[in-house]
Amino acid sequence: MPHRLAALFDRRALAISGVVLLAVTMRSGVAAVSPLVELIREDFALSNTFLAVLAAIPPACFALAGLFSTVMSNHVRPERLVVGAMVLATASLVARGFVTDSVGLLVATIGLFVAVGISNIALPPLVKEYFPNRIAAATATYTTVMACATLAPPLVGGPLAAQLGWRFSLAIWAVFAALAIVPWAVLAVQSRTRGGARSTRGVTAAALRMWRHPVAWALLTIFTVAAIFAYTAFTWLPTVLAETAGVDADAAAGLLALYAAIGLPLSLLAPALARRPAAVRLMCLLAAMTGGAGLAGILLAPAFSPVLWVLLWALAGVMFPLALTLMSMRARTAAGAEGLSIFVQGCGYATAAAMTFGFGALHELSDGWVVPLLFLAVILVAVIPAGIVLGRPTTVEDRGDRRPVRGD
Repeated sequence: MPHRLAALFDRRALAISGVVLLAVTMRSGVAAVSPLVELIREDFALSNTFLAVLAAIPPACFALAGLFSTVMSNHVRPERLVVGAMVLATASLVARGFVTDSVGLLVATIGLFVAVGISNIALPPLVKEYFPNRIAAATATYTTVMACATLAPPLVGGPLAAQLGWRFSLAIWAVFAALAIVPWAVLAVQSRTRGGARSTRGVTAAALRMWRHPVAWALLTIFTVAAIFAYTAFTWLPTVLAETAGVDADAAAGLLALYAAIGLPLSLLAPALARRPAAVRLMCLLAAMTGGAGLAGILLAPAFSPVLWVLLWALAGVMFPLALTLMSMRARTAAGAEGLSIFVQGCGYATAAAMTFGFGALHELSDGWVVPLLFLAVILVAVIPAGIVLGRPTTVEDRGDRRPVRGD
């Protein structure tokens, strides 16, 4: 018994260190380019069109990663997928420091985002497997680390670039990706030595069955809306505020930083409350209300209080950590969690990529921000019925079974 407890502790210690390093990689490398755009422009001719394409790449690559994971999930355990993803991330991050033109930067960025997309999908089933009784705590850990890692590059990227150049400032984040390989490689070897703690068979079938389950569709809804709001904000919010509220570039950047910072407390709050069905319904309702209020404020009185409107818009982001937590909680098995993660993230990111592009297209077609902001308000309404479905204590393996689902 002591030996089994020690082995379990070792597995969990390796898993939590792997989760933390994975979370740092998933956000720091992604957020590292924006603060350095002007410095990179001194060496490469980066047009506004190129930057727009660069901004649209993440959700498209994440959707592509969903398709890849669907194909590989029946043959490769998630630990091995993560190891492969971190090898690709390390190579891509190092390559960004040595590229000689904008095409090289684009290719390296695509490689990084594919790696991050694979990791996005692998994390919920890994949390389900290694922390079955601590899902909320484990999810809060990695979502909080991701929120902190999103804020880190703007704070340290500039000073590093000033001292050592933008290439070093981009490539340094490869250290975390390389370190993340170690614990997941050890866990992958251990799982093979044990003969596999669970079978990888049936994951694709489980993902396909999600199309028929209301819980999967409800989770897809809140995840997709959260992704659309986040990518729309990071791509367009400074421009929206500049053109509607008359804020200058520095103020718009500060407001975007505020938007990102709100994700930190939300990452702690949502997983802690997600095990309570009533709290799930309430969070979805409040996300719709606060997000709608922020949009209404920008539409009706943009100059009155841009800080308040951004704060309200950002509070709708509670849907993202909530969705990540429920991907583990609304499945009884690790295979079910993996199938649910593939379905939700694969379809959700593909939709978010199209909708984020559509937001910009609506702006061009209407020559203003009223129509695209109303578009966001309309899709936000779907969160309310989705929250009602997710507020029922059922899992995607259930067929009318209403037994309580415990995640902590």
